[in-house]
Amino acid sequence: MEHFHGSSQMEKAIVVTGAHEASLRESWDRIVVPAGIKERLLNHALMAIELRKNGVAGMGLPLHGLLLLSGRPGVGKSSLARGLGSQVSIALAERYGPVRVLDVNLHVLPSELLGRTQRNIIQLFEEELPALAEDGPLIVILDEIEALAISRERSSLETNPADVFRGTAALLSALDWVAREVPGVVVVGTTNLPDAVDAAIMSRADLWLEIPLPTVRVIEEILHDTFEELARLYPGCKSILDSGRLREVAQQLEGFDGRQVRKLVADALASRVETALDPSKLIVEDLFGVVSSRPRSAIRDA
Repeated sequence: MEHFHGSSQMEKAIVVTGAHEASLRESWDRIVVPAGIKERLLNHALMAIELRKNGVAGMGLPLHGLLLLSGRPGVGKSSLARGLGSQVSIALAERYGPVRVLDVNLHVLPSELLGRTQRNIIQLFEEELPALAEDGPLIVILDEIEALAISRERSSLETNPADVFRGTAALLSALDWVAREVPGVVVVGTTNLPDAVDAAIMSRADLWLEIPLPTVRVIEEILHDTFEELARLYPGCKSILDSGRLREVAQQLEGFDGRQVRKLVADALASRVETALDPSKLIVEDLFGVVSSRPRSAIRDA
């Protein structure tokens, strides 16, 4: 992982990772979402790069290279966004140079100093991104995009200083500039609060995907994935996979997000000293026991 070293502010705000990193491929492969979501996300990213690189953009086909993922915490938005870089890299096969993923800490960019927020945004999008994109395509991750793209319709100057509003306007301008001038950049924004994102940002998105809570079938796949990993280190866990009862467990977990499903397995492992010390001793009944001990309201509100 390469940390970017520019100005001190940008150094804090940016981390660059080569798309070949195994962690990015795992982020994509291990997140289980309904069929079609990954394909649409990848195809839009590839189209945005390919068409804009070849001069297709503007009024006829207004491609901004902006993709938005929304949904509850724990459904896999950030992992999909980061893992996207690995898939773009595989598909392009260095046609336009090596692909990298750039994570932006949006909470570093806003400033209490008048006008500083706008200058930080302009420096990031109109100075740093073009320089980095000279080597190859960039997948830029804006987690919690509402931190910079706050809805001006739903906010007030009393609760949000004027500089924050100007920051939203600066981000809009920067996205338009990048769309025109840096065709190798794809921006992926994630949010748990789509209503908090400015409408003008949403209108610029080439794709807006709502990542739903997992279905029972998807939950079963997540459980399989979790126990397959455990079984590589603790072979006794294969008995859970062979029990044929993970569908029953999944049915009891409807309403959980993906992260909660995996954490429930950890909770089950910690339910007894024996399983905490040796996961091979876990039995399906331990999973049911943990599920039954959780109020349904805790599942909905977690």
